Amino acid sequence: MPFLEQARTPSILVIGSMASAESFVGPMAYNGIKAALTTWSQQLAQQLAPRGIRVNCLSPGPTMYEGSNWEMVRIARSRIYETARRGHPAKRMATPAEIAKAAVFLVSPAASWCQGANLLVDGGFSKRVPF
Repeated sequence: MPFLEQARTPSILVIGSMASAESFVGPMAYNGIKAALTTWSQQLAQQLAPRGIRVNCLSPGPTMYEGSNWEMVRIARSRIYETARRGHPAKRMATPAEIAKAAVFLVSPAASWCQGANLLVDGGFSKRVPF
């Protein structure tokens, strides 16, 4: 923490997932672990706010990139992939660049009043109100 406390705009970004609040068939531990990270980031934000350190969580939705789980699904089970892709409001998955832009925002001075936030970046995929 000493280096963070000396920084001009100290910030910690935890990578969560929209799956932390959704239930899917698949690796069950993943959803629970991501939910724990989201909660932990909010607790850490409360603890570190008096020291001037911001903590936020970024929760991406389905993202396609080389080597991703979605790429493996597309290759091995194309019908499942196409069903998921067509079920997304945008009819596609996010790119890493789109997720990165949200991450850059959260750690930048432009997000100086964001503390303990969980930014959902899923292109409208999840069907919940992110309170």
